[in-house]
Amino acid sequence: MVSRKFFHFLGYFFFAPGIVYEPLFTLVLMNVSLVLTMLVDYIRLQWPRSLSVIGKYYTSFTPPNVHGKFVFAPLSLLGGCVLPLEFLWFVTSGRITAKDFFFATCGVSFLTLGDSFVTAPIT
Repeated sequence: MVSRKFFHFLGYFFFAPGIVYEPLFTLVLMNVSLVLTMLVDYIRLQWPRSLSVIGKYYTSFTPPNVHGKFVFAPLSLLGGCVLPLEFLWFVTSGRITAKDFFFATCGVSFLTLGDSFVTAPIT
């Protein structure tokens, strides 16, 4: 539990500078990671025995009641991080300025820092 919280806390410090200094590159990487996450989960569901290493690693971060199903949590977390940045990118035609910092990082801020400070899991 503590390692997940620490991982989410560090996620902010990995994503926020990328959003500030290279928003387009960060946007592309977040979308690529979203697609790769869907692909890994698809592979995990199609060939659970041949790729048991992926299944064990992937499901070690999920609650016990979602094993064997499509895991929506990583997709919603990645989507929540990328949607505000995508919206801002298209609204400003790619001209994100320093005054847009809060809105550009709000998804990352709320999901990474917010989850790292939650004390009890939501059931």
